[in-house]
Amino acid sequence: MKDDVTRKLGASQRFVDARGSITTLFAGEAWQEANLIESGAGAVRGGHYHEQTFELVVMLEGSVEVKVTPVADGPESVFVLEPGDVFRITPLVVHTFTTRTASRWLNFLSIAYDHSNPDVHRLVPP
Repeated sequence: MKDDVTRKLGASQRFVDARGSITTLFAGEAWQEANLIESGAGAVRGGHYHEQTFELVVMLEGSVEVKVTPVADGPESVFVLEPGDVFRITPLVVHTFTTRTASRWLNFLSIAYDHSNPDVHRLVPP
């Protein structure tokens, strides 16, 4: 999958001194909502896309398989996320998370979830 659509991100900067380290996981984007997600092994989340919202995942514990497919005609890609991985999903990409083990991750949304008008969409089979 193209790097500009959905991607696993590496640490962009690391500062180390006698106190320890600071590693920049992401920079330059504004996030309106942050969620802690916890799921047991075998749980499935997602199966939807967003028209406007960017999503960022920071893995804390466990292992999660993420399947992503662009809405506008693109191949499915599969990523496995482990602790420390950072994963960014752009709008118009269907994404499904399946936990391989009990897992915890941080989920950031560029637009806060609006219960009265959610930016959550599913492809309808023909």
